[in-house]
Amino acid sequence: MKNIFILVSIFVVSLMACQSKPTSQPETTSSAMDFGKPEEPSTAVTQEPVSTVTPEAPQDNTPQNSGNFVLSGAIADAAVGQNVEIVTIPYDNSKPVSIAKTKILPNGQFKINWKHPGKGVYSLKLSQQQQLIFLLDGTEKNVDFSVPKGGFRSLAIGVKGSDINRRYYEIMQGVINKTMNASTLQKSIREEKSPLVASLIALQTQKDANLIDLHRSVQKRLAAVPNLDKKRYIDAYAAYIASMERQLNQAVIKVGAMAPDLAYKNPDGKIMKLSDLRGKLVLLDFWASWCGPCRRANPHVVEIYHKYKNKGFTVFSVSLDGDKRGSTDPNVIKMHKERWVNAIKKDGLVWPNHVSDLKSWNSEASAKYGVTSIPATFLIGRDGRIKAINPRTNLEEVVKANL
Repeated sequence: MKNIFILVSIFVVSLMACQSKPTSQPETTSSAMDFGKPEEPSTAVTQEPVSTVTPEAPQDNTPQNSGNFVLSGAIADAAVGQNVEIVTIPYDNSKPVSIAKTKILPNGQFKINWKHPGKGVYSLKLSQQQQLIFLLDGTEKNVDFSVPKGGFRSLAIGVKGSDINRRYYEIMQGVINKTMNASTLQKSIREEKSPLVASLIALQTQKDANLIDLHRSVQKRLAAVPNLDKKRYIDAYAAYIASMERQLNQAVIKVGAMAPDLAYKNPDGKIMKLSDLRGKLVLLDFWASWCGPCRRANPHVVEIYHKYKNKGFTVFSVSLDGDKRGSTDPNVIKMHKERWVNAIKKDGLVWPNHVSDLKSWNSEASAKYGVTSIPATFLIGRDGRIKAINPRTNLEEVVKANL
């Protein structure tokens, strides 16, 4: 098994130009775990920098936001006076944030007393290369870590006050030491009583898209966890699963295959279904207002539409507009919707079939068709089968041949 213990690289879909590129597997170092994307053909390394927002701890080593939760321990590899901080580790593409910091005391000891940061995944960061992922379920009062020399890599961690971390490190040690085979590991994930622990292990170890059903079952359990940040964990995990669906569907969407149905809202809020156009020759067009190549391609699509609309040809446009970080703020959603509608008007896309779930690259429609870059087009015959994929330079010729 490929060494998964690497510098923290948050699970994200990196958006560059008009492509959705997954995070590749970074270089191996002695540090925290990777939440890499499922392996896909096109990759680009994306690593968010740590943003420190909490000031240095006072000289008594107690952070200014002291409260009812104590995180303490001893790190054998640490030097006296060295900084140690706690960093958030979300599953989405938001930046990790330093929420507490103190200095190492003699014998590698440290102690942070502050308000409980809440249920989630965190990193105990000694340096950029030495970080230890841990979890909190929100009920802890005192958690103590004993990190021996080399513990950041081996995960031979002593833990007091946290059963979920004991189980997490035990399972991951089995992965490191290769004492746990694939079926045993997957069984452990399914049977793990903490959905947060199960999700973290699954994201770190189960990157084969064919294991999507395992991820779906874990995400379903995670979605039922109370007081867990929905956007940063639950929705982000759903987006990860959508990326797996894209990978699987890239092999499914082939010429001659039946086109998967789509049913989403148009700008007026009415549901429009792709299957309602059965009997027509349909160009299914994935685009977005922010995509330059899409906008440059639009005039030619408009030209073909006007030329052949009376012969049974039409266009079904799916916009990937929306907030790429999954914001649910009504004002943010409204802004992206306005950009989508304005682009339709400006580019003269006069056909009536325009839909979007306003989820950007988290779009369910793009996942169904394995779309990882736009513009992406599929010509669908009158019988509902795929006739051509990405007919661009020869669009008119392909349309005429299938009318």
